[in-house]
Amino acid sequence: MKLNPSLRLSTLFVLAFCCLAGCRSSQHVEFVKSANDTNIKKMGNAYMLYASWSNYTGPGSLEELKSFLTSDARIEKNLQLMGIERENVDQYFISENDGKEFEFRWGVFINPDRQRSTEPLVFEKEGKDGTRLVMLSNRKILEVNNDRKYEKLLTGKIDREDAITDLEKEEEAQLNAAE
Repeated sequence: MKLNPSLRLSTLFVLAFCCLAGCRSSQHVEFVKSANDTNIKKMGNAYMLYASWSNYTGPGSLEELKSFLTSDARIEKNLQLMGIERENVDQYFISENDGKEFEFRWGVFINPDRQRSTEPLVFEKEGKDGTRLVMLSNRKILEVNNDRKYEKLLTGKIDREDAITDLEKEEEAQLNAAE
């Protein structure tokens, strides 16, 4: 039996979370916790969870995402693993760094190939100490201190250099220097 791509992605996503829930090793528990240990990570993962149930396309609005998180019975186990409480969902839309509600790019198509998927999804409005966080669809978080780059990401215009974290740039520079 051949599953359509949307059903396949959502099935894999749910199975991965269920496997992690079934495993009680501290390594797996810590992985899930660290993947959802900040509000920006929770909101990025919630956005992608929505997309996994919606033909790879993210929610069209804040209201649509909130409704999904508060009322969709299919994702109850996912929310538990992510540490999202339905009755307190509004608190996760606020950045711990600046106390402001996140900005989102709505209705974004998420490439199911996570390595090739670099769509900017969730944005801090002000950030901290001149640096704003931006979460990409491949679950990387960029630290952006350049207004021009931030605006470019906010409009979805991104190139390879924009999607690389500072740590990856440092590692690449060290490899190049070693050669």
